[in-house]
Amino acid sequence: MLEQTRGAAHAFVEDMDHIREVIAEEGASIGDIRRLSVVLRRLIVERDIAAVAAPRMGRIMLRAPDNNPVYVHARKHPPIFFASGRARVFGWSSSLYAIEHRGPLPTTSALTTMAWPEGFDLNKTVDLRLDGFITQNVICLRGTWISRKSVIKYVAHIASGAHSGTPKEADELVLAQISRSTYVRLKED
Repeated sequence: MLEQTRGAAHAFVEDMDHIREVIAEEGASIGDIRRLSVVLRRLIVERDIAAVAAPRMGRIMLRAPDNNPVYVHARKHPPIFFASGRARVFGWSSSLYAIEHRGPLPTTSALTTMAWPEGFDLNKTVDLRLDGFITQNVICLRGTWISRKSVIKYVAHIASGAHSGTPKEADELVLAQISRSTYVRLKED
């Protein structure tokens, strides 16, 4: 297995160096980040990382944000939008969490209860096997949760990472809606 995956292992090392360079750049272009989806698709979605790791170190665990408090909280107080990520891009790293509220504005304490999931710590992580990492829900729009795998595939196959396409699947349609209506921009501090 070592010999069969030697080329993939060399590519993995080169790809990781490239990923680190791109996300470390303060002025990394959106195109550079979008093109990383091709590498992520191969490593994560197509599971090259597991094939490379298996003969060298066995089964791998990947560190991911602990979003479990958000999932529990969302059952009673669904977010209008949630995006989870901890990679430092454009000098910024965090989660986005927004709720929609209708009716009279509740008291400050009630609003805090509705808005912030109990026990949610932006710095807390969990170690997941590759399958758990791929299927972890990382984006939510109005109650529709989208997995990391769907996001990577969408960027690589629909949003011009490797190909340009038209969204057809339910996840792709939600991601297209997010792409049209939402953006993150770092302004000053």
